[in-house]
Amino acid sequence: MSHRTPLADSLASANWTALGEWFDFVAEMMLAGVSLTIPVAIIILLRRYPSLRYRRVAVAIAVLFSLFGALNIVELLGPSPVPKFVVGVLKVFGAVVSLITAWAVGRILPGLLRLKTEDEVAEAVGEERAGLLSDVQQAQREAAVSAQTAQFAVAEKERLQLALDSGHFATWTWDTVSDEASVDESLYRLLGFEQTPIGPDRTIRSGAEFFEYVHPDDRDRFVETVEQSIATGGTLVEEFRIRDAAGGIRWLAAKAEPLASHPQVLIGVNYDITEKKQHEAEMAEARQLAEAASVAKGEFLANMSHEIRTPLTAVLGCSDLLYPKLQTDEQRDMLQMVRRQGRLLLEILNDILDLSKMDANQFAIHPEPTDLREIVRDIGSLMGAQAGLRGLSLELEVPESFPVTIRVDPLRIRQILLNLVGNAIKFTDSGSISIRVLARRGRTADERFAANSDGELILSVDDTGAGIDPDRLSEIFEAFRQADGSITRRFGGTGLGLTICQRLVTLMHGELSVESESGRGSTFTVHLPLHLSEAPATPIEKPAPLPHSSRQLPIRVLIAEDTAALRFMLERMIRPRVADVVSVENGQQALDAVRTSEAEGETFELILMDMQMPVLDGFDAVARLRADGYAGLIYAVS
Repeated sequence: MSHRTPLADSLASANWTALGEWFDFVAEMMLAGVSLTIPVAIIILLRRYPSLRYRRVAVAIAVLFSLFGALNIVELLGPSPVPKFVVGVLKVFGAVVSLITAWAVGRILPGLLRLKTEDEVAEAVGEERAGLLSDVQQAQREAAVSAQTAQFAVAEKERLQLALDSGHFATWTWDTVSDEASVDESLYRLLGFEQTPIGPDRTIRSGAEFFEYVHPDDRDRFVETVEQSIATGGTLVEEFRIRDAAGGIRWLAAKAEPLASHPQVLIGVNYDITEKKQHEAEMAEARQLAEAASVAKGEFLANMSHEIRTPLTAVLGCSDLLYPKLQTDEQRDMLQMVRRQGRLLLEILNDILDLSKMDANQFAIHPEPTDLREIVRDIGSLMGAQAGLRGLSLELEVPESFPVTIRVDPLRIRQILLNLVGNAIKFTDSGSISIRVLARRGRTADERFAANSDGELILSVDDTGAGIDPDRLSEIFEAFRQADGSITRRFGGTGLGLTICQRLVTLMHGELSVESESGRGSTFTVHLPLHLSEAPATPIEKPAPLPHSSRQLPIRVLIAEDTAALRFMLERMIRPRVADVVSVENGQQALDAVRTSEAEGETFELILMDMQMPVLDGFDAVARLRADGYAGLIYAVS
């Protein structure tokens, strides 16, 4: 067991004290250095970043640490000439600054606590960078699209300008109140100023300057159209002539509309229609030529009708006169052939004339109260004998409920039925032909034909004949066409009958249809609007039979006919029946003959007057005879 001596203890205590004082000195030096370094760093930071937030707090911290550093240095000096009062004041001041700094830090501490960590800052910076990059890329894309749009806009403008130039279009804007106008370059080309400038500055800046080029005959009308468009807010559409740079005449068209925001301002286009107007003029001239040709054709056909009918009438009339004088059956058969062929020629001529009138729109429909039953009975009586000669039966079907009187054109209905029945007889070798008539009234009628009418009238003709090949059904209504070319050679005819029927039905606002099968017959059906009538039917005029008495009438007859053959025929038809017959060649000779006869105390009780004659035609001759007081009978010879 060892024992420490007091000296040893004193030495040991002295060593530990010195060591502690040394450590204390070192610590104070370090604290003083840190305390003085922090203010320097804050001052450098504030100078480098003038816009740094919380500058006042940073200054307070710098002052605080400067005081701490100063106190540490004072305490390091130990016993010094610095009074303790000064040291105390410094410590009190440091404590106050510390409180102020703690208060300031306390206010900004929540914000400081919300500051992101370095990783968070890095992530936020990355996100911000990505966002900025996306915005930049979007801006680049929008810039590219804008550039492309601009290119498209330029291209569209060029295409529009090309279209305007190609179509000879020009655009303009005109303030009708101030008369200020803005036109594009194309207008000058429309005015013919491709080479010659309009003026020193080659511009049109007002409506008045433009109207100087409008043709004087069109100017007032154009101005009136403009005023009407402004007053009503409607579209301006006008065609007018201009005098171009070369002094020629061009046609322009204008189309414009007032601006909604400024109704007095017109915005529009002009375009060249000179070629169109030239084409219209050519078409009008061609139409006039066609109409003149049509008139000439009509006159030709009328003359042809007269020239053909006249000798044909003479042939048929002389045949009738000759027939009872023949001695043998062979002679009579030969003359009958002449008569049949003559009548066939007359039918063909009638068809051609009817078709010509239809082509010239000179064919009229005259509806009147009609008893359709009577027409059907007459056709049955007339065509029944012809069908019987071929061993065919003709059947008529008219229901008891059929209206007593309807409004139709009896002549044209008769013509249609005669054509259809005649065709049926011509193309049927055996079997029968039937005519059916039906009236469908009110709602049961086909709306196509019942509109504005009392219903639908249906006429149909059936036969058991050769029928028509389905491939040729579409051709049978064409003029001069028949179902088969060989039919013309076998049956004869021009192929106009069905064409005329179809056109007649069309003129009566109806429809003609056909159903047929080769070898099984055909059915032709006429659909017409039904118009009922309360008025009695107009009686059908029938020629009275010629008297067969051989007694001679005590009258004198005057024949005025320019054709010798017809005079010859008429004289021989009439001479056996009357006391005297006188023939003349024209209306003037007829007028002279009547005057001479009356001057001699005699008169003509009957005059047969041709309508078309040289020198003086029948119409004028009759007018003069009546003016002279002639009161006898005058019959027109057609």
